[in-house]
Amino acid sequence: MSASPPTSPSTSAAPSDSSDDPDPNPRASSYASAPPGTSSAIAGELSSRARPLFTPPFLRLLAMQAAYGFSFSMFFLLPKYLASTGEPASRIGFVMAGFGVACILTIPFLRAIVETLGRRGTLIAANLLLATAAALFGLFDRPGLLAIPLRASEGVTWTLMFSTAMTLTADLAPPERLAQAIGLAGGASLVMNALAPAIGEPLADHLGYRSVFFVAALAALGAAALARRLPITQAPAATGAGATPPVPQPAPAGEGGGAGRPSHLAIYAVFGSAGLAFSCLFAFLAPFALDSGVHAVRAFFIGYTSAAITVRVFGGRLSDRLGHRAVATTALLLYGAAVASAGALAPFHLGLLGLVFGTAHGAAYPALMAMLVQATPLGRRPRALGIANGAMSLGISAVAPAGVVATRLGYPALFALVGGLTSATALLLLPRERLAQAALRRFRAFVSLWGGLAR
Repeated sequence: MSASPPTSPSTSAAPSDSSDDPDPNPRASSYASAPPGTSSAIAGELSSRARPLFTPPFLRLLAMQAAYGFSFSMFFLLPKYLASTGEPASRIGFVMAGFGVACILTIPFLRAIVETLGRRGTLIAANLLLATAAALFGLFDRPGLLAIPLRASEGVTWTLMFSTAMTLTADLAPPERLAQAIGLAGGASLVMNALAPAIGEPLADHLGYRSVFFVAALAALGAAALARRLPITQAPAATGAGATPPVPQPAPAGEGGGAGRPSHLAIYAVFGSAGLAFSCLFAFLAPFALDSGVHAVRAFFIGYTSAAITVRVFGGRLSDRLGHRAVATTALLLYGAAVASAGALAPFHLGLLGLVFGTAHGAAYPALMAMLVQATPLGRRPRALGIANGAMSLGISAVAPAGVVATRLGYPALFALVGGLTSATALLLLPRERLAQAALRRFRAFVSLWGGLAR
């Protein structure tokens, strides 16, 4: 049973929020500054070329993402915390799956939430909910079954943040720098994937895990305060009389037209498999390390974040220049290979594993998001982002049965299975003609091999 993901308030008549920003709709004002007699499409193109990326609204968005990311990343220590209290892999997987299930259940209500609260209000509510969950975690030495709804509440905050912040990023970014903007927006919180565990793990060793969760709550409150300073941009809902038609965005180099792009279904399948791989690695790496006698896992998070940030900062425009599909496919193949190798590299080479996985993640996510945005008309983008979020959430929720697999077959076998699936799914991004030709070549080689053996 599937539910149609919501559209964003940018495609519906959402209530307008009052903004402290002097220019709550920078894209609309840039149209107004075009020379007289210029068509709206040309005006939009000229404005996007002249408009810089690092505007005050975009910088405030990055600051909010960073504060939210610090609080959210503190919960990367949750599997280690649960394992240290004696919870088995099956129970840890069940708790961690609450995140993905909550994401899926929240998606049908996302449109109503954003229409009621507005974009800024939605982001404030998401941060306040995360602060509440972190504070409640801090009240208990052993949360027991309470860990499931608290982990699920994190999934609600992620759903609200993901679609709303990504839509706002797409609105604020010049079209020709879209992948870079998405990478930076994600990178603002991504850098906290290293900083938060690096602070939280020693803090837990000296003061206990309750202090970790209280610090996470304070960071989320700070993010809520920053969210109040964000602008509210409204994308045009229609192209009728008086409406500004969306500016067509050219495909990046090597991408070709719409006929050469992968289907939305293929992109969603890749999101789902990547979500499963990510959640399995982050949920079971710490328990695997503890079982092997390794008690500090922050080297993985530092290596992962350092590599991902390096790729996004210094290679931020590489995807826009080389083509989103080529970069996404290559990175996701490496993504799966990194997860598959976790059984061999971890737990005694956590830093190396983090570097490889971070390199793949840093390149794959912005390119894949840009592919989705590029292939979707402006008015349908919030819905497409909602489906992508649901696909990732479905993959994340599959960590529950993955915990059972880890209990029966061991962590290395689980990592190998999930990593292989992710690499195989990445091939769906290739053009159908190329896939058919590759399959035909393999079939002919297979027939020739068996023919030779038969002779």
